Amino acid sequence: LTSHSDIVQRCNHPKRQIIGGLPYGDLVIKLSVATVVKFGAGVSGEEADNQRRAFDLLDGSVVRVPRVIDFFTWTDGGYTKGYLVMEYIDGDILESVSSYQIDQIVKILSHFSTIQCQRPGPLQTGVSRGLLWEENGKPNFETVKQMEHWLNLRLPGVESKLALERYPLVLCHLDLAPRNIIWLKDGSVCLLDWASAGFYPRFFEICLLKIME
Repeated sequence: LTSHSDIVQRCNHPKRQIIGGLPYGDLVIKLSVATVVKFGAGVSGEEADNQRRAFDLLDGSVVRVPRVIDFFTWTDGGYTKGYLVMEYIDGDILESVSSYQIDQIVKILSHFSTIQCQRPGPLQTGVSRGLLWEENGKPNFETVKQMEHWLNLRLPGVESKLALERYPLVLCHLDLAPRNIIWLKDGSVCLLDWASAGFYPRFFEICLLKIME
């Protein structure tokens, strides 16, 4: 593995090989035939921890998770960016999928539901991140009751409040956009971007899919 300074230089090079990300946001570039780096102000140690935990928890025969190789931060000119170095997995990102591929996603979600935890929040400890949380801060929940209270406070005028304690907390990805799903040539599936993942009621995953439609 090359040094951190070399990786930063590669990321800043005008001829860098960009393979993912957003033009004015976090980017993914290829470092070698086997490694890539995701970098930017939005790339955090918590995301790296989440991805490591997902790699450990999930059955690779059901869904692939890129192995995390390294994470570090680098400050230059007063701006700090995170650098997440990981395994490169070759495949295709599709905007539309077949019924067979939809069945594969359903199988992955079913596998997710077998992995449970008593405490809500990220796969590792820390604050909840993603579309459900960040507009109103990044909460750190100890119990389902705390999460339920936090969400209900943000549903003014709604007569029927959320009651979450009856739902098991299962592994959720919470960002299953097409850009985060790699379809490999051998028929297997790899999921990217584990920044929002955590243990939540399963219907949270469905809600986020609806929001992203």
